[in-house]
Amino acid sequence: MGPVILVAYYGLLYYHLIAYFEVILPVLARKLGLYLGLCWVGLGLCILYNICFNHSLAVIVKSGSPMDLEVSC
Repeated sequence: MGPVILVAYYGLLYYHLIAYFEVILPVLARKLGLYLGLCWVGLGLCILYNICFNHSLAVIVKSGSPMDLEVSC
C-alpha cells in the first residue's frame, strides 16, 4: 500500500504545482507587480523543493535507534 500512497502524494503535489503556476502566478503578477511576484514564486518553489527533498529522504533512509550509534569513549 505504501507505493500507492507515495504516487498519490506526488501526484497531488504535481497538480498543486500546476495550479500554482496557472492560477496564483498571474494573480501575483497583477497584484504585486512582476518582480515581487517572481520573488514570491521563487519562495514557493524553494518550499516545494524542501518538501520533496525531505520527504524523499524520509522514505529512502533506513530508520535507526540510539543503540545503532557506536560509543567511542
